[in-house]
Order: sequence, then structure tokens, then C-alpha cells
Amino acid sequence: FEASAASAVANGPRAVADLVAEELHALDGRISGGEPVGVQTGFHDIDALLGGMRPGQLVVVGARPAVGKSAFSLCVAANAAARGTAALFACMEMTNQEMTQRLLAIRSGVRLTSIREGSLNADQIDQLHHAAPIVQRLPLLFADAPTVTADRMAATVRRAVRRDGVGLVLVDYLQLLEPDNRRENKNAQIGLLARRMKLIARECEIPLVLMCQLNRESENRPDAKPRLADLRDSGEIEQHADIVLLLSPQRGHTADDRTLLVDCGVAKNRNGPTGEVTLRYVLSLIHI
Repeated sequence: FEASAASAVANGPRAVADLVAEELHALDGRISGGEPVGVQTGFHDIDALLGGMRPGQLVVVGARPAVGKSAFSLCVAANAAARGTAALFACMEMTNQEMTQRLLAIRSGVRLTSIREGSLNADQIDQLHHAAPIVQRLPLLFADAPTVTADRMAATVRRAVRRDGVGLVLVDYLQLLEPDNRRENKNAQIGLLARRMKLIARECEIPLVLMCQLNRESENRPDAKPRLADLRDSGEIEQHADIVLLLSPQRGHTADDRTLLVDCGVAKNRNGPTGEVTLRYVLSLIHI
């Protein structure tokens, strides 16, 4: 009863006077540059639109398969870690070994195929030995979670925040999370899971980046541009998200055979502008 009462006091209504005083104090810190505005993705044009990912925010990254949402989110995790924000990357598609290999390929410039097969020349070995200590110093955690419920994910995040000081969580991806109630229809399951991810972000006071599959509707449009309605299985995803990023390949436009141009549309930004930027997905590093 005492714990419940303490929680009720901490989370109960608060006077606007106190909240304004806190905000002015935080504003002084932002003006002086002493306090960070938010967690940066490391992609400058995206950060200019978002102004940083804030504690309690749910950021949804939607894309069709093989467009690069896992590679994008892994880069966001590594970029945040390089700036000093400890990050947790929970993946239900790849093992810890596969994620480590991808990160080494991205940071060293050595093809993923060469790392997997061990077919490396002297220069590539030197590149890997140069990149490995840099990667090892990153405050980055990988969680290989092939089957996990929202409750178990919440427990993992709480432990990482408390024990390792994690300030950013990335989950890849929504449709692979195990529903608490298998008897409900898919739409209700996905909507509830999206809501649970938002609650985890609020409870742990960290931004949570959630990857999400898109349906095929965008592929049938002349411009192939995804929309918020294309988020797969539930319309509640866009309701619970504070920010929605939609990745799509530029149709008919590639820089070369090794690079895919990907448009990143900021389709929803609760506290800022929307827009679109172009990213380069280096296929030659990741694709076999």
C-alpha cells in the first residue's frame, strides 16, 4: 500500500507553476548548450526535422522488406552510441552474431559476405582490426529475441535502463512480437502491441524506435510512396506513434549498382515539421 501510494503521488496531477519552472530551467540548459535536446539519429537532415528523439517518444520506422529498415536502425543505434547514448537493439530476425557482423561491415567497409566466409585479403583484415576496437568501445547492447512478448520486452528494457544506463531502445520489428492474447484478431493484437511499446517508452523515459512492416499498397502507386495508412495490420500504430518515418526506394533512380537511393519521409511528427530526405543505402556492404 505504501508503494502504491508513493506511485500515485509521483504520477498524479501537478501544478502548472511547478511545470513551468522546470521547463524554464531545462530551457536555460538547452540555450547554454549544457543539456542535449534529444537523441540524434546521426543523419543530419533527419535530425534537422525531428530536433532529436525525446524521452517517452515512440518512433515508428516503416518499410517494405529489403528496403533497409534494419540497416537504418542499426546505424541509428551505432550513431547514438558513438555520441555517448547507450543503446539497446532488440532484434527478432537476426542473431547476435549476424548483427555484430553487419555492424563490423558498416564500420569497416568490408563486405558482409567476406566477413561471413572469412575470405579476406590483407587490406580487409587491417580494416577490420582498425574498426573492431572502435565498435567494441560503443555502449551498445544487442538482444537476440526470436520469440518475445511485450511483457518480456518491457522487463528487458527496464533492466537495461537500470543496469546499463540505456537511453535509446530499438525493436526490430513490431509484427514479430508475440501477442499476449492469441485469440484476438491480428488488428487488435498489433494495435495493443504498439500501445505497449509506447507505454514502455513513457515508463522508462527513453525514446523507443520500433520497426514496422508496410503492406503492398504503396507498390501499386505510380510514385511508390508509402503513406501512414500503409502501416501493416493496424491503424492504431500511427495513433500511438509520436514520429513515423517511412522508407521507400527511389523508383528508377540508383546511384550505381552498389548503392540504392532511399527516400525517408517524415510522415508524422507530433511536435515538429514533416518532410522528406534522401539516404544512400550501400548495398555492396550488406547484400550477398
